[in-house]
Amino acid sequence: MSELLTVLGAETARFAKLVGSTTGEDLSRPVPGLDWNVAQVATHMLSVYGFFAAAIRGEDLAGIFSGVGAWPTMPQQLAAANAHILAMATFDAPAQAGAMLADAAAEVLAALAGADFEQSVPTPWYGPSVTRTIGTLAGLVGTETLVHRRDIEVAMGRRGRLDPDTTALVMPVVMSQMLPLLVNRETVRGVKVGFEIRLRGAGRFRIDIAEGSAVSGPAVGPVDCVLSLTPAAALLSSFARVPLWRLILAGQIVPFGRKPWLGTRFYDYFLRA
Repeated sequence: MSELLTVLGAETARFAKLVGSTTGEDLSRPVPGLDWNVAQVATHMLSVYGFFAAAIRGEDLAGIFSGVGAWPTMPQQLAAANAHILAMATFDAPAQAGAMLADAAAEVLAALAGADFEQSVPTPWYGPSVTRTIGTLAGLVGTETLVHRRDIEVAMGRRGRLDPDTTALVMPVVMSQMLPLLVNRETVRGVKVGFEIRLRGAGRFRIDIAEGSAVSGPAVGPVDCVLSLTPAAALLSSFARVPLWRLILAGQIVPFGRKPWLGTRFYDYFLRA
């Protein structure tokens, strides 16, 4: 846990510094692939740090999200929650945004430092009755920070980079715990298939799809298809930042096993949040 908190501290500090170093013009830049500009991405991350910290501390957040309602799918639920949140906060200047992000990141790291990572807590931004473990929230702090720092760098014309150590630490728990919530009930209808996910240098698990749902668990027993991914490729494909086919051609994702062609369909079974 100490290693995770150390890398999360470094990554959140990089994010706050990046936002704080922008100009007012930079804040209005559109982010490629998103409907947000840089300021809105920063606001989103401020809410991630703040609401995650509150949930970990055991605070009741249901009232804040009561106006969002319950939506049929996780992406719709998150879109509604994000729209609700973005209307609640604005930044006057980049320096203010960077300082607020640094303070919020410090709060979530402090909350994580004394927490039981196996404990489940309410996460109403995912839905009125959804809970996640604190360990999953810790991983999500990492993936959200990584992908959105890259988003802002790309928006500013830079080459977006992912820290390999942070990515390797957070992707196994986030991918295994969040993908089942994103199952596409239309495309998995009548499907029964098992995948083993091997994150190179970071661990492995399996996801079984049957009867309209997906379940993750230890990588034990035979599966239909094995996906070998670099942690960075797993993050970029999971967040739909790079097409799956491009990562396969680059060798960053390699499907094999009894039915390797199923690897090209893997993300067809899940919605993108």
